[in-house]
Amino acid sequence: MSSKKILFISQNASRSGAPILLLSIIQKLHLDFDIDVLFLQGGEILEEFNPLSTNILTINSFQKKYNLYNKITATLTQRKTLLNKEQLEKKAIDYIVNKNYDVIIGNTIATLHFLLQLPKTNKAIYLHELTYALEANYSKNYIVENLSKIPKIFAGSDSVKENLKCRYSINENRIETIHSFVDEKDSKIVLTNVELRNKLMISSDTVILGLMSTPELRKGTDLLPQIAKCIVKKQPQLDFKIVNIGGKENDSFINQVRLDAEKINISDKFIFIPSTTNPNDFINMFDLFLLPSREDPFPLVMHMSGNFQKPIIAFKDSGGISEVIPQPQLAEYLDIEDYSDKIIELCLNKTKRLQYGKELKETLNSNFSGDISIAKLKAAISEML
Repeated sequence: MSSKKILFISQNASRSGAPILLLSIIQKLHLDFDIDVLFLQGGEILEEFNPLSTNILTINSFQKKYNLYNKITATLTQRKTLLNKEQLEKKAIDYIVNKNYDVIIGNTIATLHFLLQLPKTNKAIYLHELTYALEANYSKNYIVENLSKIPKIFAGSDSVKENLKCRYSINENRIETIHSFVDEKDSKIVLTNVELRNKLMISSDTVILGLMSTPELRKGTDLLPQIAKCIVKKQPQLDFKIVNIGGKENDSFINQVRLDAEKINISDKFIFIPSTTNPNDFINMFDLFLLPSREDPFPLVMHMSGNFQKPIIAFKDSGGISEVIPQPQLAEYLDIEDYSDKIIELCLNKTKRLQYGKELKETLNSNFSGDISIAKLKAAISEML
C-alpha cells in the first residue's frame, strides 16, 4: 500500500479549519501512502506538512526561475517575468498529469475549478462548507453544473451531505460523510489556567466565555456585543469576560465589534486576541465555549473544546453542531435572548456545566473520533484505487 501515490490539493495552509484538518489526515495516513500536497496559496502552517509528505508544493513553485541576466533582459525588452494565475495552474496540471498519481483529493470547494481541469478519473473532493461558504466561491449554477462531474464527494458532516443533496441536486449515493476531526490526543498546554488568567489579568472568580474563529459574519462575531449586553441586562452581577481568539492585529471586523461594544458601554467585558499557535492554553482556560455561528458545517473547535470538556453554546440550524449536541442545549437560531439564557444557566450552575462538558467529550470520542473518520477515508481511497 505504501507505493500508492496520493495528491491532496488544498486552497491554502492558513491556521484555519480545513488546512488543520488536512494536516491531521496526513499525520494519520503518511505511513500508509506516499503523499504529496499542492497548495493553491501559501500560509503560516505550510512548514508543518514537510515531515509528513514527499513533496510540498505551492502554486508559486511553478513560477519561472530567472537568473540575473534573464531578469535584466526581460526588463529591457519589457517582457513580463512572472506567470499569471492561469499559466501557473496550467503548469501545475501538466506536472500532476506526468506524476501519474493513483488518487487525487481536493480539500474544500475552492479546489473544484482546479480538479475539473484534471483528466484523472480517480479524484474526489472533500467538502466542509454549507451554502454561504460554497456560494462565496462559485455561483449556485456553477456548483450544480460542475460538482457532479467529480466522481466522489466526501462531506465533512451529515449537514453538508444533506445540503449538497437538497440545494445542488447531487446524488446522495455519490456522497459519503466523513466527519471532520482533530487529533484528540493533542491536548498539550504551555501555560496553565492560573498562569494565563494572571497574564491576562482575569480574576479566578470570573467566568470566561471563550471563542476561537476567523472573525466574520458567518461565524457570528458581530453578535458578541449584543450577547454581552443581554447577559448584563439579565444578570448585572454576573462576573464574566468574553475572550475572542482569532484574526490578525487591527482586523477590520474585530475593530467594528470593538466599536459596537464601546457604543453600548460593555468594552470592559471583552478581550480580543489575534490567532495563536497555542490554542489549547486558551481553551483550557475557558469555562464555556461560545459558537455563535450562523453557518458552521462541523467546527473543529468543537473537537478542541470537547478535548478539554468545555461545554458549547451554539444555535440550532447552524450546521453540524446539531449532530453532536442535544437540541435542548442549543439556542433558537439567532435568538440573542435564548442564547444569553443558555449562557447564564451554565454560568450559574457549575455542576451542569461540568456535566455537559463531560458528555460532549464522550460523544465526540465515541461517535466522531479521528480513528473513525480515518478508517472511512482509508476504505474510500481503497475503493478508488
